[in-house]
Amino acid sequence: MTDNLGLTGLTLERAAAQTPYAPLSPRQAVRLRNFLFIVTDAGVHTRYGWGVSPITTRLDEVVAAASDTALAAATRSGFDAIDLALNQWQDALVRYRCGLTRREVLELRGTLEQWDCRDVTITTERISFREADPDLFERLNGIPTRLNLPRQQVDLIVEAARGAIRRNANISAIAHETRRQEAIFDGSRGSLVAGDGT
Repeated sequence: MTDNLGLTGLTLERAAAQTPYAPLSPRQAVRLRNFLFIVTDAGVHTRYGWGVSPITTRLDEVVAAASDTALAAATRSGFDAIDLALNQWQDALVRYRCGLTRREVLELRGTLEQWDCRDVTITTERISFREADPDLFERLNGIPTRLNLPRQQVDLIVEAARGAIRRNANISAIAHETRRQEAIFDGSRGSLVAGDGT
């Protein structure tokens, strides 16, 4: 992952939360339908040809491979941790939303149209160079992970990231659903009046 800051920040925020919806506001928690957290894996995928070579492997190569394996395991553990934290957050949001009265929902959401307290999904998607154009993989995999890169490499990474996002079926589906739901809050269909406040 690029720096793990996004992972650590959100995980700690949820761990320290005093409410089931934090870091969202109550209004955001009730209006929310899809929360998408994209994890970008900028790691380099090293290929080892030991199994096809009769030459004895050098110690420095073994040490490098062990280091790569440790980093990959730590990255995977970080991804699993954020996935677990977000799943627990989704459960907490559902309990909070389903505990509200119709009047509270109307006050926070502005409408009862298509209201379903359980209809909230928090999705974690991991994007890496492997999801980009396959023809670009070798070039992308050769780019070092550092903060200072030539303009051409930055442009290549940005274009590859756009392609990876467009190819991801889950992200496309969430984006489509979000655009479809805009009319509920931002259109002119109006609010449904709460009946007995229950």
